[in-house]
Amino acid sequence: MPVAEDIWAGTPRVPVIEGMTRERFEAEIVPAGRPVLLRGLVRDWPAVRAAAQSDEALADYLDGFPARSTIEAWFGAPAIRGRFGYSDDLKGFNHERRTLQLRELIAYLLEHREDASAFSAYAGGIPLPKVAPDLVPALPMPLLAPNRDMLVSLWIGGRSRTAAHW
Repeated sequence: MPVAEDIWAGTPRVPVIEGMTRERFEAEIVPAGRPVLLRGLVRDWPAVRAAAQSDEALADYLDGFPARSTIEAWFGAPAIRGRFGYSDDLKGFNHERRTLQLRELIAYLLEHREDASAFSAYAGGIPLPKVAPDLVPALPMPLLAPNRDMLVSLWIGGRSRTAAHW
């Protein structure tokens, strides 16, 4: 048996719930403070429906919301195999940071999605209210009151892995 299977054998499974309501979320999930997978919660978002059609359909959908500022994306040489992190000497990173438009990153990802020799690309925590404010209303969170202050971020990339961090 592979080592990875031994490590995870005794790990509790995360509950999967479909059809979550705001009332149940507030009464059961929030107080428990435990992870839960809310299957299908945002399946009706136009972005999710576009992504189900194709990568290009999602790109076209997102392109309909003009960006008002640039983003920072990470690009790593093929040698890192999509695993962004620190450099070998721990004095820097194993990738470079670039400032560009969201549509430029999406175009890069589409162009190189099947190219194993391309640089890995990733952008996380993109603040949508700043970068693409017109997109925010199209992403309603049904479990939270609409007037609630919330963080709305976009995380996008190709085949990549980022080590756990906080």
